[in-house]
Amino acid sequence: MKQRAFTLAEVLITLCVIGVVAAITLPILLTKINDRIMINKLKKFYSTMAQAVKLNEQENPDGYYTKEHLLDVFTIKTICTENDTSCAPQKYKKYNGSNATNWGINDDQKTTANYAILADGSIIRYTAHVGNKTITDSCNGVMGTSEALSSICSEVSVDLNGKTPPNTLGKDVFFFYITAHGVIPFGNKDITYENSKFSKCRTTGYGCAAYALLFETFDYTKNNF
Repeated sequence: MKQRAFTLAEVLITLCVIGVVAAITLPILLTKINDRIMINKLKKFYSTMAQAVKLNEQENPDGYYTKEHLLDVFTIKTICTENDTSCAPQKYKKYNGSNATNWGINDDQKTTANYAILADGSIIRYTAHVGNKTITDSCNGVMGTSEALSSICSEVSVDLNGKTPPNTLGKDVFFFYITAHGVIPFGNKDITYENSKFSKCRTTGYGCAAYALLFETFDYTKNNF
């Protein structure tokens, strides 16, 4: 029996259907792939910071922290000291789209903040300012009810993809407390300092790190937390 060939019209209709399906699904797929890459970067940074704390405990048993202890565990490309924001020269946004004043060129703590570009292109920001407190040589900051959150030494944050957009808190910028007992991501349930709670995640973007690490997603409405 002679098989019937597809007509040109049928082929074109099929191609159109495939194109429509691809146009709908491809952006979603690419977003999921990119989110997985960013989640893995966030988990790696969190793990590396934990190593930095352990290294400091071994070499500095009194619990005092220096920038050198935090940077020793990273492969550094460029270091920018106080008042030098050339490592992060662009403007940053909060999660709700308003201007962020604690990252990049608009950093209002640039006199005490230090930036560094890592070998993988990500940017870290280290400061001795914790909330409204200035911690100079001891881990006595209190931002919560746990033992760790009662012994905060400093604050560190990371832009996971460096100068590449979106440069937005809660999307590619995440915050952590460095304590005498480990690393605590902003948004941790034991945090009592209002600006660092998860409730601020979808507005300022500050309290998103704990959720993203726990649920491995940047969809902050997906799970109860």
